[in-house]
Amino acid sequence: LRRAASATMLVTEKLPPGEAQRLPIRDAKGKRSRINGRYGQVAGTLVETNVEVRCWGAGDWRRVLREASLAHATRLRPAELYGYVGLGSRRVNLAPEICAELDRLAYDGVQPEGLHERLLMSLAIGALAHESYHRAGIASEPAAECYGIQRLDEAARALGARPAYAAGLSRLAWETYDQLPRAYRSRECRDGGELDLDPISGAPWP
Repeated sequence: LRRAASATMLVTEKLPPGEAQRLPIRDAKGKRSRINGRYGQVAGTLVETNVEVRCWGAGDWRRVLREASLAHATRLRPAELYGYVGLGSRRVNLAPEICAELDRLAYDGVQPEGLHERLLMSLAIGALAHESYHRAGIASEPAAECYGIQRLDEAARALGARPAYAAGLSRLAWETYDQLPRAYRSRECRDGGELDLDPISGAPWP
């Protein structure tokens, strides 16, 4: 057992730094990898715990996912993954395109009206909220998705969206909920369901 433990520690020490590598802390938009404190604050408010949000550049994102795939014995494809939280990690890792959308809202004040653009914005904010719940210990994909949708309005407003615009993004997320992959949906994601964060308030769903 001691030899096995020593071997495991040696292998771990030889692994690349992956998501834990040092990154600059920037409250600004950009294409380079960075820790964004503003997004971390929004995420932390949603789940009431400290959250570090890492926005990855395109090249770094591919490398980080390759390393994470080795560590978790699975295949994480950059084109199919909007974000992830490593096992036992407090870091939320977001794909470049997700952070690009968040940057448009938070730093440029862009609130697009076209359906496709609103879908992209809703998806990006939803990804931030979704991964925040994983950081808070929610392992279930349907639960994290459902909780994230319910907090999407709040997250959008915290990022600078007008209240009416934020509410519209939330409605859009719910209207397209049935189009999500089956692994991200639950019959309990409904008004009064087991995944309703506020089942007794009588507030509009979600």
